[in-house]
Amino acid sequence: MADDWGSTESGGGKKRNPVLWGCGLGCLGLLIIVGVLGFMGVGWVKDALNPERSLDRLATNLPVEELPEGWTMMLGNEIPFMGLEVFIMHGPSGEDKGHMLASFFVVSEEEKARGEWDKTAPDRGDDRSIEIQGRVLEGEYDANAGGGASFLLMLSEDGDIPVIMVHIQRQNSSEEITDEELRIFFDSFSIGPEGPGSLIEPEQADKDTDVDTDER
Repeated sequence: MADDWGSTESGGGKKRNPVLWGCGLGCLGLLIIVGVLGFMGVGWVKDALNPERSLDRLATNLPVEELPEGWTMMLGNEIPFMGLEVFIMHGPSGEDKGHMLASFFVVSEEEKARGEWDKTAPDRGDDRSIEIQGRVLEGEYDANAGGGASFLLMLSEDGDIPVIMVHIQRQNSSEEITDEELRIFFDSFSIGPEGPGSLIEPEQADKDTDVDTDER
């Protein structure tokens, strides 16, 4: 799905989200809170800032029981009237590396998802793929993005609704976001092998094999 998005053939170039690429995803959460607080009130913000509720809400579309070690849910809720849910997580940092930040976008319509992808993808990013849980995930990566090394990944299969994508950033650092870091992060989520929610644990697969053998 991601292969067909973000085209610049029209000559106008991609439209970028100035929040993401000007100050990084850390500011995004604050701006969302301020903007929605003025419109929806304190109740929405309290709900969005409740880590347990936010994780449960994300899990309805992307199965996850707990976040990876060292990661904290900062904010998660539906953005009113936009067909969009945003979940922002703060992660660990190494000795010489900036803090990791991840934002999941759950979008109710493909056209809206295309718009979010175009606004969020790095302006000078290169195509990058990684194999996780039996799937090859594709996206765009830019080590020199304004807010730090950034990787936008598509998690959904073609035609899946809602569309789920994740933007991972190493804040204020161009240090590479490695495949190993990504695999450790995604190990807590069910994203394969046939799309979000289709992961079968190795123990379960063994049990299924035993049952088939016994029946024979």
